[in-house]
Amino acid sequence: MQLEQASVLLVDDEPALLDVMRELFGDFVAQVFCAGHGAEALQVMAAHRIDLIVTDVLMPVMDGVALIKKINEAHGERPPVIFITGFSQLSLREAQDLGAQAILEKPIAQEDLLQEMRRSLTDPDELWQERDGATVTPTKLTTSFESLDAALREKRIAFGRRGFCIELMSSLQEGPINFTLDFKADQQVISGQEQCAGPHLRTGRQAWRSHTSMMPADDG
Repeated sequence: MQLEQASVLLVDDEPALLDVMRELFGDFVAQVFCAGHGAEALQVMAAHRIDLIVTDVLMPVMDGVALIKKINEAHGERPPVIFITGFSQLSLREAQDLGAQAILEKPIAQEDLLQEMRRSLTDPDELWQERDGATVTPTKLTTSFESLDAALREKRIAFGRRGFCIELMSSLQEGPINFTLDFKADQQVISGQEQCAGPHLRTGRQAWRSHTSMMPADDG
């Protein structure tokens, strides 16, 4: 779905900020709805089709975490959720564990948020297609884990609605990455291509997401 076709729900307990965001994004989306907290957001969702939610994390009545948990409990198609926050200690890994597409820190530049909104509405198979016909040689990355359970227990990997988040102690060059993740005890390998870029990169660590395929490990 194109951003210009989307109905977007903005959730924040600061009325002045909601007014500014409504005006800013009104030119880029089909329709903008606003709510002051999670409970009000659920009421808006019950009355209107919502394609994307951009929500604060810390709010009275019902915060952003409680809101996404309620959304996850609902049946049927769930809109993607982007967290924006100025105070929360919620990490990208924790946000993706809840099913969020991203967590962005305030203040955030309008274009950065628009880029993440477009990304969240794009089909995963289209996210990392070559742009403008340019050809870039992907970086190769291979890493192994004792098992998937061990990686989850040690919080080295977390799965979200449309992919996964993994943190590495060493940095990677921005651009496409061909990766292979080997879960030895499970005899399973995840492989695919990822784009190492975006506002969620952290100093000394890089968090990246991917739409992947699971296949048996090669016995050889």
